[in-house]
Amino acid sequence: LMQRSMDDKLCLEKNLNTNHELCQLENDAIRKIPYFGLQQMAPLALNQLVAYLGQTSTGVAMFSFRQPGTYAIYLDINNNFDLKLILRDNQDRMSLFTINQESNGYFWLLLEDIDRTFCTVGQLIDFYIHFKQPLTASNGDVVFLEKAAVNVGLQFEICVENAKKISDLSYFYKAGQLDKVLSCLVSSGDYLLYEDASNEFGCRLYVKWDGNVKEIKPALHNGRFALPAGCSQQHVETVHSLDQWIKALVVGNFDIDNVQLNRPVRLYGTDSLIQFISAMPGHCPPPTVLYQLPYYHGQLEQDAVKLLLNNAGDFLLYMDEWNLKLAVAEQSNDGNNDPSYCEIAVECSADGYFYLTPVDIPLRKATVGELISVYQRLAFPITIQKFGENSVILPVLQRGIVRKDINDEIALEKRENPSELSYYHGQMSDDDTMKLLQKNGDYLLRTNAIGELSVTAVWAECLFDIVMKKEKLEGDIFLYKLKKKDNASEPDEFVATVDEWVKSLVRGKVIIDDAVILKRAIKKLLYVFIVGFHHKKGCQVEHVYPAINGKTEIADDDLPTLWKTLPSLALPDGAHNHDADFVYFHLPDLSNPNSTVYGVSYVRQIAAEDLREKSNDITRSTVQKSICALSLSPLYGLLKPKLESISKVYFEQGDFKQTELLAEMYHNINATIDSTTLCGQQPNFGLSVRELLHTYKHRTLMLFKLVLLEKRIFFNISPVGSLCSNILALISLFPRMIDFGISHSASYSPLLEDSILKSDEMNSLKEDNDNLPPLNTNNDDDDDDDGGGGEQTNECKRDSENRHLSNSTIATELPLDAYGFPLAIFTKGSVLHPYLSLPYMDWLESDHVRAYVIGFTNTLFKQRKELFDAMITIDEENGIDIEIADARLRRLLVLSAADLRFIDGVLKTAFQEDSSISQFTKWEGGDEWIRFQFSQYLISLLLTAASDDTSYYDDFNAAFVHSYKTTHNFLLWYSGGFHKQMNFPAGHICHGQLNLADFKLRFTHTIESSDQARKLQHALNTTGNFVNQTGKAVGTEVCFETSSIILHPVLLNAATLHNNKNSR
Repeated sequence: LMQRSMDDKLCLEKNLNTNHELCQLENDAIRKIPYFGLQQMAPLALNQLVAYLGQTSTGVAMFSFRQPGTYAIYLDINNNFDLKLILRDNQDRMSLFTINQESNGYFWLLLEDIDRTFCTVGQLIDFYIHFKQPLTASNGDVVFLEKAAVNVGLQFEICVENAKKISDLSYFYKAGQLDKVLSCLVSSGDYLLYEDASNEFGCRLYVKWDGNVKEIKPALHNGRFALPAGCSQQHVETVHSLDQWIKALVVGNFDIDNVQLNRPVRLYGTDSLIQFISAMPGHCPPPTVLYQLPYYHGQLEQDAVKLLLNNAGDFLLYMDEWNLKLAVAEQSNDGNNDPSYCEIAVECSADGYFYLTPVDIPLRKATVGELISVYQRLAFPITIQKFGENSVILPVLQRGIVRKDINDEIALEKRENPSELSYYHGQMSDDDTMKLLQKNGDYLLRTNAIGELSVTAVWAECLFDIVMKKEKLEGDIFLYKLKKKDNASEPDEFVATVDEWVKSLVRGKVIIDDAVILKRAIKKLLYVFIVGFHHKKGCQVEHVYPAINGKTEIADDDLPTLWKTLPSLALPDGAHNHDADFVYFHLPDLSNPNSTVYGVSYVRQIAAEDLREKSNDITRSTVQKSICALSLSPLYGLLKPKLESISKVYFEQGDFKQTELLAEMYHNINATIDSTTLCGQQPNFGLSVRELLHTYKHRTLMLFKLVLLEKRIFFNISPVGSLCSNILALISLFPRMIDFGISHSASYSPLLEDSILKSDEMNSLKEDNDNLPPLNTNNDDDDDDDGGGGEQTNECKRDSENRHLSNSTIATELPLDAYGFPLAIFTKGSVLHPYLSLPYMDWLESDHVRAYVIGFTNTLFKQRKELFDAMITIDEENGIDIEIADARLRRLLVLSAADLRFIDGVLKTAFQEDSSISQFTKWEGGDEWIRFQFSQYLISLLLTAASDDTSYYDDFNAAFVHSYKTTHNFLLWYSGGFHKQMNFPAGHICHGQLNLADFKLRFTHTIESSDQARKLQHALNTTGNFVNQTGKAVGTEVCFETSSIILHPVLLNAATLHNNKNSR
């Protein structure tokens, strides 16, 4: 046996001996770390006993359990850490016994029972309980051990890792990263192992102690790990591995200068909650995940606390000016309805554990949530001892008051580089910062004008910077804390990463300002998903990053209620007909359902036989999946190519279980998106209006005016990528619409205050409406097609009456420029969805949806003709078809001569020969030039509609102008007084006298718009192709140039007569 022990020792020393040399910086840092000595050994495996209280005093132990007939075991810190047994009998009397240990390691309890010794304390306790052996106390009373008092305060991680090498342990860190190691230790755990070739064990054990770091060295005894030399006055305890030796320290077997080890700082494996450490020993660090507690209400005044406790529950947590408080409602005995409550501060020990009163220290927990849960689960009363007064016993905690107004996701982003955080926006000007804060959230992280890293919020309509400070401690440790004002008196708080520092502010632990509340970060990217198609379950989410409710592998049931339709949107109908496609879609924001979250999804399919790893649920010949990204900003064109490239890599690896690239994509995209992208300088990236003009030609202007009327519009185009591009390119013709105007376009839920306008708002709105130019209410069904007569249709009047809209907060939240753009087209129940799936069909009939522009690929939508006023369809057989059932609406959309001049000029410039047009240039004919022309057209239309001179109306189609003046977006624009601020004359920008060119334009436009002419032109094109192919088949080249054919006026007149005959 001795030879075997020596062999074990040699083998161990050989395995641990490495040639790695530490750098000089690390050696200097290690010299500054103090050394720990082990004072005394305690019995083995005490932590496994449910009645073990750990190291405490007799006084505290007496109050640790209150049920009669129970016992507990503890190490008495006031008596050389002797092991004590304390017992409360059925008469509620306390008895105390010392558990003794022989030099051979065996335990006994009473002198008269010294012949009965046991290997472990557990065996000793079992003997006295099982045989009902009496115990004689010092006062002569005879008591019996009955049941253990369950310990709720001692929770250690003691799972031994069966690693063959030290380097395989989850908390072992290789040399070369000492600064990171010590920062992690101070901020997130209690101990770790660090590689050190200079000693015989090949590593050092570092532990956290009193805000600093110290070192513990083991010893060897016969090849096994044991106590250091000088601690052998009792039985020597040895273990086979270094991990077992450390776990022996963790379970409390040794007194290490009052150091309590609980949690390792793991390099990998299960992540524990981050613990914030106070820079000043004894001060209370902020509780972990306090913000996630439903009964935590942030900063409250006493009146608010009383009001909540009187109406909603019996306890809550809140912050007063300095401390975290637990407020508990009291029952009034005098019949007075005036609510009363008691409160107690949540205290924190130097080692980071939370408790309420000194007598309840054994109930202490690592988080405030666990502490409150213990008091609720055990129905444990809270005793408050006031100086000079009798103690007060608070009611048992039962029902916490649920907070309703705080909704923020505070999952930590484990990134060392601030630029990879989802809410870091880099060097950012004040103007751009204000733009984002006005439309997307409450705060963001940026580098301000003087180079300071700061959290920025809005306070009193001004920017408010909360600047962080980077501080270097001993060695190479650096930490972050609040850069305090000169008169600040609150204790310093510091953490190891920027993200932890920001999240501590969000949790309400630092008093920033009475009016500044941080709730919702402006994130560049919210989530990335993988959505797959299951042959039985249909579309379903398979993976998400960051985690939702702590899980990355989720099912549809794990999705938030507002996002239940995400799988059907990210994997659209008909996508299986294409090898790859993309889709843009909108969802409600979880924190504000009236706001929009923007989704981009790239869909791809692969043959099942091409997969390296196939799961059991793959039963079809092809596998279809999509990678989807959600953001708070419309980043359509930016995200699409990134998702396309990542989906290609994901499919080419042949194993769909390898999802690590999803996290890398998330952080890479966050690192590449800058403030210029989010602040409207490139909002229309990837949306080509030149392609839109090429598709719809003159009818582009008709669709533009149709959107202005706020009608119910369907788009039916395949593939779905072309569908979304068509819709969003059309919407991008409206100034500032993509970047600011569709932020409330996903859904609408009327608020209570929307139905009751303040009197001054009503008077203001009435005054604005009184100042509107009078509407022409004469109906003339015999108007010419050029729209020369004025008309207000009954339908428009009915819509205006039935769908009353007020100048509400939703509409005015849009950030407007000097021209009043963006127009409030998509607000107050007018929604925009580039793609909708079938589950949304019934939602379109909701009373809260008054108008929409939506795209679909499922043909069931086409059958519901009562749901749309206009439907635009593009297919290979019939080309473009614009279906408008209402003849009055068709007359409203007839383009005037001036309209045709305008759109024809844009088309000729955009498609002139030898033009090299690239997107995002100011060159004539490019995308931005086209958008500028439409913005000028829109300004002239708005000024004409606001003018008292109706003679200008005919240039825009007078019937259209009268109808447009009743729309929600025009009324809001007019009430803002923007027409009074513009130095532009009313009238069409292409106003002029009729000439021969106008008749030619009208003729060409009529051909393009006529169903019969369009079908005949399509038939001629098809015939030409057929004849050419037939000629090639018989060896003869037949030239049949259909593109040069112009319909004869006789054919056109015949088609018109046929149309009129059918209408009669």
